[in-house]
Amino acid sequence: MTALRPHWEQMQPRERRIVVAGGAATLVLLLYALVWDPLTTSLGQMEQNVAAQRATLAWMQQAAVEARALRGTQGTGSAGRSLLALSDESAKAHKLGGAVKRVQPDGQHTVRIWLEDAAFADLLRWLDTLASRHGVKISGLTVERAPAAPARVNARVVLEMSS
Repeated sequence: MTALRPHWEQMQPRERRIVVAGGAATLVLLLYALVWDPLTTSLGQMEQNVAAQRATLAWMQQAAVEARALRGTQGTGSAGRSLLALSDESAKAHKLGGAVKRVQPDGQHTVRIWLEDAAFADLLRWLDTLASRHGVKISGLTVERAPAAPARVNARVVLEMSS
């Protein structure tokens, strides 16, 4: 500082005011760039994160209500239908009605189904729907490639109503 003092004293009052004003402007710009801008940017990001997390929470609460509702109806199948009726209706809905060759009830909560020349993709969609929407457990599955065409299979499925 002492080296600047003689230079400062040699300046005209107008030059001193310009230097002081420039120093103040530089200080304000540094405060803005190093403190204010990062603070407001991070605050905006935090507000966006809170909004996203609130939306996720609302979705999770809705999903929990649906899960509780599904858990309550899981043991009865859809609308109290038997597993035999449910498997037959859903097989027809998934374009597997013609492939179903034999259906054998095995007790009150188990059904064995034989399919021939079924589209493999349709079979997988059908089994997924039974498990995810109707609470049916797939306790046995044997799949063999059908000799007729590619992507066609013969399958034996054992379905159980979850309890």
